[in-house]
Amino acid sequence: MNDKNLYSKYLWIKEFQFLLLFCLIFMFTLSLVNAQTNNPREIIPFDEGWHFWLGDNLSAKQPDFDDAHWQILNVPHDWSIEGSVNPPPIGDKNSGYFIHGIGWYRKSFPSPPDTLKKVVIEFDAVYMNSEVWINGQFLGQRPYGFIGFRYDITEFLKRDGSQNVIAVRVDDSSDPSLRWYAGSGIYRHVRLITTGYTHFHLDGGISISTPEISATKAVVQTDYIIDPHFFTEQEQQAWLKDPWKVKPLTMSIILRSCVLALDGKIIACNESKLALQSMHPGQHATQQISVPNPRLWSDDTPNLYQLRSTLILDGRTLDETTTTFGIRKLEFIPDHGLFVNGKSTKTQGRLSASGWRVIRQCSAHCNLGLSPWPVKGNGLQCHSYKPSPICSGVL
Repeated sequence: MNDKNLYSKYLWIKEFQFLLLFCLIFMFTLSLVNAQTNNPREIIPFDEGWHFWLGDNLSAKQPDFDDAHWQILNVPHDWSIEGSVNPPPIGDKNSGYFIHGIGWYRKSFPSPPDTLKKVVIEFDAVYMNSEVWINGQFLGQRPYGFIGFRYDITEFLKRDGSQNVIAVRVDDSSDPSLRWYAGSGIYRHVRLITTGYTHFHLDGGISISTPEISATKAVVQTDYIIDPHFFTEQEQQAWLKDPWKVKPLTMSIILRSCVLALDGKIIACNESKLALQSMHPGQHATQQISVPNPRLWSDDTPNLYQLRSTLILDGRTLDETTTTFGIRKLEFIPDHGLFVNGKSTKTQGRLSASGWRVIRQCSAHCNLGLSPWPVKGNGLQCHSYKPSPICSGVL
């Protein structure tokens, strides 16, 4: 073989080695990206396909109860407004003379395919005196009708492929129960939330503040509550077999916080290692992120950012969630009033018991192609009761 052929063979071998190395690097990078973006947290809308009956039968909590003749509907749902008007003395003026009573809701659904996830059902509100069952197992009661609540249904789900059944009894038979019309039933949204066994606390687990703000820099502080129930499948399975023998594990977890523009562009990040102990929910962590040249929020310029919070173990995403927030400085100075970012600001708006009436008006305006805000102003005070969670998305 002459020198020319040897040189050609040498070049071919080098090209092959380069391509092989490139493929290996590409596959490794792809697997790493997939590992870090495979987020176990998922929010599943749960509004459609409910069965409803206005009446009372305690057997309806059982999964094999026959609800085929019940009305099929989507929530939010208000059975009072669907009923007839009852003039006095039967009806009550505070409730608009509409019916109340007791009603049942039922919904069948398959279990999530991933058995390594925790599953929570979340109701934004039910009016009122709600009782909830999953597959015949009682989950809890919520008398109050203007606040959200959730139940962990993980241990009660069927893993054999058969359907699960959620049953909700609503007792609005006390008349009158309010000084105004509130409606009856599951009148706000419902969802399933799936997470891994290590996740940010679902209720107030992420708090955002802006302790330092200037024209050139803002400091965004994030306070976290983390629930590390289990780190691995093996740990969870061992605990299920014998919870008395399993000892807590301490693992090094990466906590990453990134501030993003609304278009998804990363502006700034901070990352730290935490020593978390399994089977001890409620552990705290704090990070600070410097945002250069911040675009401040005000009622005239409602600029918003997003905070992406991630928990990572050995390159595997344990939990990730995104929170929308604004950077602004609020001050209330005696004898001078409210100042937003150093500017005197007068609030003009309206008062609402729970925000729901205003939300309905906003939705109606949007459907007509009009401005979503139905009244001139820059504020809404929801007194007495917690407003609907969708207020922040509409107002």
